[in-house]
Amino acid sequence: MNLRLGLAGALAAAVSACAAPAAGPAPSAPPSEARLAELYHSQDCFGLRDALAGHGGQGGPVTDFYRAAADVAFSRPEAAIPELRRFLASPAAAADDRRRQTAYELLGDAYVRTYRYGEAAQVYAALAGEASTDSAGRENAANVRGLWGALAGTPAQTVELPVPVRVATRRDRANLVNVAVEANGQTVDFVWDTGANLSTITESTAGQMGVRVLDATVNVGSSTGTMTRAHVGVAPELRIGGAAVRNAVFLVFPDSALAFPQIGYQIRGIIGFPVISAFGATTVLQSGELVLGDTAGGDLGEQNLCMRGLMPIIAAEHGGQRLHFGFDTGAQSTSLYMPFHAARRALVEAGGAPTTVQTGGAGGMREVRAYALSPLVLRIGGREATVPQVRVFIEPTTDDSDRLFGNIGQDVIRQFEAMTLDFRRMQIRFR
Repeated sequence: MNLRLGLAGALAAAVSACAAPAAGPAPSAPPSEARLAELYHSQDCFGLRDALAGHGGQGGPVTDFYRAAADVAFSRPEAAIPELRRFLASPAAAADDRRRQTAYELLGDAYVRTYRYGEAAQVYAALAGEASTDSAGRENAANVRGLWGALAGTPAQTVELPVPVRVATRRDRANLVNVAVEANGQTVDFVWDTGANLSTITESTAGQMGVRVLDATVNVGSSTGTMTRAHVGVAPELRIGGAAVRNAVFLVFPDSALAFPQIGYQIRGIIGFPVISAFGATTVLQSGELVLGDTAGGDLGEQNLCMRGLMPIIAAEHGGQRLHFGFDTGAQSTSLYMPFHAARRALVEAGGAPTTVQTGGAGGMREVRAYALSPLVLRIGGREATVPQVRVFIEPTTDDSDRLFGNIGQDVIRQFEAMTLDFRRMQIRFR
């Protein structure tokens, strides 16, 4: 786990201005290890899920590894833990150092998601030593090992949400979504960010809201590429609307680390993925309101949402074929990547020659080549969205642009009255 502040890139722009799988048809024979590896490395969790469907526990320890990877992706960490332990105890793990390291990383993630912090600390202790094949892996594991060890005696996070809760939001000075969070008699606006590995709070706000701050510290990266030292803390109870969250883990930063004097802006706290996902399903309305624990819209069948680490990946149909895309609610526009160009070359190149465009990231601005495609029509969760024009990049633009078909942004989301992210059913639904 590489700890990061998410914010979906929106703040940097302002300052610079897999439940049981609903599988497709079962294959007639167990998939080959080569095919499973191809699906895993292309980040096609949906294809990986379908390839494994119908084979139960067959296939041996390497298949256990890929089955566990699918279970982590589709929010089944309890199922993944024994599969990963079987793989790590097998000769197959000893024979493949890189796969063994990845299995340890998945196991650590599964323990964290199930609040088994002491066992997560043991996994990261192994990764800080011989279980990692590279110095970067050992350094990252050593960084977070103390964090989970300090939390070893902390009770599991719980959420009390008797009925769906409607919560008002507001946009702050950096145009980020904020919700009111109440604790210890204080009410403070926190940023709402699925891209943050852990929730975050400033030292002064932690004191006001009764957060118990532990001695353990950890280095945390941000979208700007900088590293900041943070303590770890536990909030005994928070209230968001009518929902109560107990024993939520926070990274506790100096106030200055979340201050942006260039625009007169201070973040006091961030509600991150572990809290948001615990609500089960959250609907974002065009009005700006959130509905926590929303069950409206029902189960549409196939799971079309999975997670690669903290990155949501969604399945969308284009031309009758299922493709997998990144999903970034902070991106204003949808972009298509190199695999889309490879799969739809004739369609993409029919619109004319590529042009050179500027794209930005943590490393600054650079020029890359891209085609213009008009229009893009996608079906997501049974609903159709049309984007008048998108760029199809034919050079790398992100770490994942050689494996994903693209990234879905706000120009798709805004076409619907409501969007539900359901982390129990692992579905994204539009209506």
